[in-house]
Amino acid sequence: MNMSTEVEFLLLESNGQWLSSSLASLSKLYQEYERVLVISSQRQQLEQLDESLWHNSAGQFIPYSLDSECYANSTSVLLTTKQPERIRFKALLNLSDSALLAPEQFRAIIEIVPVDDKEKEAARERYKTYRHLGYKISHRAINISEELK
Repeated sequence: MNMSTEVEFLLLESNGQWLSSSLASLSKLYQEYERVLVISSQRQQLEQLDESLWHNSAGQFIPYSLDSECYANSTSVLLTTKQPERIRFKALLNLSDSALLAPEQFRAIIEIVPVDDKEKEAARERYKTYRHLGYKISHRAINISEELK
């Protein structure tokens, strides 16, 4: 079993939860690991996350860069639609529909699982990949009224 990488799947009850769940997950990963890669196959998701991080007056400041390879080595958090050539991040928040190449380079991975059946099926495939690699996997449902802890 691969003891160095832990994977958590967060199962959403509604599509409206992805942003708050992503922000809470990013905050958690940043506090624990500092260097976090956020990857999405949808540019619009990253732009919404960017907007929320920029106006996040209630939470902590998280230094990040949006899709900027020139800052990829100096920023603590990178929001991007493609996997960087050299990854030097310790944690991954995966909003995309596929697993990254070489996930063993991360100490922690959080997968956000939307309610859409097609996206759930893609998450099941990622789950199988991680299980095959021997990662410690956990999952939990995020209730609509629940605050992420």
